[in-house]
Amino acid sequence: MMPEKTGEPIEDGVCPSLLAVSFSAPPGRWLTYEPDTSNILRHISGGRPGSSITGITMDGARLYPEDSPLFVQPDLLVDFARQTAVGLVFQLHHPAREIPRAKRMLAHLDSRAIRMSEHGVAVDGRPPRRNVYYENPSLEVLWADSLDYEVVLGQYPNGMWEFLYDTSTPTLLDDGDDWSIPLGLITSLDDIHYPIEMSRGGFRDLDVRFV
Repeated sequence: MMPEKTGEPIEDGVCPSLLAVSFSAPPGRWLTYEPDTSNILRHISGGRPGSSITGITMDGARLYPEDSPLFVQPDLLVDFARQTAVGLVFQLHHPAREIPRAKRMLAHLDSRAIRMSEHGVAVDGRPPRRNVYYENPSLEVLWADSLDYEVVLGQYPNGMWEFLYDTSTPTLLDDGDDWSIPLGLITSLDDIHYPIEMSRGGFRDLDVRFV
């Protein structure tokens, strides 16, 4: 494992295999450059019984990989000026029922790492996104700050990313129920064909282990 240089972007042409982001305050990041870890995410997908890897520990807490609460494939958030990847974005296709749940969920989490945008403007007043494709609100997972960023369509399939929960049976989009609160996200960066921006301060280093 080799963490990024604190306060600096990853060098051009260097793409780590996996990145994990924690959502609880203070948020954290962990990443690896080891080439033999590129398929780990597919092995832990859903924490399925019988697999050799069923989850991860993040700073000592056991977490289980599962879908996002939105059941949609995310697109990429790209810094417009630098053309660097700064996060993933999940569109809310049913705003009337999803926005209240998202706001209740996000009340427990740090908006530097996960937040909701409505009409391209984050609800906590952060800079607006170039909302090129989305008319609906969206859930943004960020690992870097950007003053001018946009959606780049990617439709990244489940299997190259997972949300992380403290239960192996999280409540997702069941009518009448709130969503379980995701405590983080782990993703493979091998299929993201942009340099990965990691220049934002305020993220602590995470201790991540596969179990």
